[in-house]
Amino acid sequence: MKLKLVFLFAILNGFLASAQDKKKECERDFTAFEELHRADKFDEAYEMLAGLRKKCPTFSEALYTYGEAILNHKMEVMNNGDEKNAVARDFAKLYDEYDKNYPQNTKNNSLKKALVLYRFQAVPEDEVYALFEQAFKANPTAFKSPEAVDAYATLLYTRYKAKDKGVTIAHFIEISSALSLIADQELKLASETENGLLSKQKSQELSLDEKIVLQAAAQKAESFEIISKNLDKSVKQLTNCDALAAYYDGAFAAHSADGPWLEMALYRLDTQHCDRNAVFPKLADAFYKVSPTATAAFYMGVLAQRDKNTEKATAYFNESISKQSDKKEKARLYFRMANSYSGKDNATAKKYATQAMLENPAFSQPYFFLAQLYTAAGDQCGTTAFEKKALYWLAAETVMKSVVAEPKMKVSAEQIAAGYRKKAPSKEEIAAAKMKGKQVAFGCWIQESVSVPKL
Repeated sequence: MKLKLVFLFAILNGFLASAQDKKKECERDFTAFEELHRADKFDEAYEMLAGLRKKCPTFSEALYTYGEAILNHKMEVMNNGDEKNAVARDFAKLYDEYDKNYPQNTKNNSLKKALVLYRFQAVPEDEVYALFEQAFKANPTAFKSPEAVDAYATLLYTRYKAKDKGVTIAHFIEISSALSLIADQELKLASETENGLLSKQKSQELSLDEKIVLQAAAQKAESFEIISKNLDKSVKQLTNCDALAAYYDGAFAAHSADGPWLEMALYRLDTQHCDRNAVFPKLADAFYKVSPTATAAFYMGVLAQRDKNTEKATAYFNESISKQSDKKEKARLYFRMANSYSGKDNATAKKYATQAMLENPAFSQPYFFLAQLYTAAGDQCGTTAFEKKALYWLAAETVMKSVVAEPKMKVSAEQIAAGYRKKAPSKEEIAAAKMKGKQVAFGCWIQESVSVPKL
């Protein structure tokens, strides 16, 4: 019996000694690995990474955060090809190992894994899409980067458009709406940061760190603005009022107190001219009760306008404006109000479009909007055939004013203005009307004039 105890004790001591030796070896190798990482010697550190992952997977969580940086560097300097795809798959495996050995971490590794495989096209798209689906279901709040939102939205769009990937229209609307909400929220946060630093810059020099933050916020805001527009475009292209109404009506009970969700639902229905659907009043009333914001008041105004209650609509629209303090947002509200009156009350539509320009002089859209109103007003505001065609000169002039607001619109504005001028009176028509170099004054709701060119 004594001999057995001695034997077991010897085995135990052997295990402990082996464990101690392994720990010392891991400590030695990890220290060398860490020093290489801190010295930015990524190629040398990469040579040690695989061995440490195999021998010392739980020695330090930093093994995985350092490994992430090292593999990122490796991918950046490699040429495309099979070897790069193999490293990308190994990169994805690193994230799996991280979650296995440190399951309580909050690094959103499932999303990072999906992004790596998507970025480097290392596996079939269906596999990557499934990973995005899992990551979003597990933690939608992790989707804060433009790349993550854009990648998931792109894969969702292609699968639904293909009609053979098992993505239903309800799922397409649900995820597109959720991603639009994220894009809008992140755009707002980035814009607030950007505007705050730009305001500070007017009175004092920004620090180097603040300049870096400003540049990052501007880039992020621009990226999310593009993503938001692309999401809007894809939903408009692939859905209709019946599909949107059916989805939002079915999901209403679960979201009846969710302000952001209600706002997105109303936005989708409003921008696709589905405000006459029966679900719209239900959503508008719920949103106004839950969150009586400027936007909620706007939708109540749209609802009142739909019901031909001009007095009530005006009251809600005025409430909407009074609750908005940010000039850019106020300009957007005025512009949305202008759109809501287009074709119904063009005088009011013009008034709100003009107010949008005054609130934000760098806002180009109202100029294009007014130009379209003018070209459609021939029968309403032109007293002669010449005057009706002369409205195209006014439209061309109006469009070109957008370039002062946003110089980047120059090419588009010139193309549209050229198209309008082709529809204006010809040289012969000008001569016949004896209007060369004279002014054409438009009454009606337009109240503008234009010079006849000396062709």
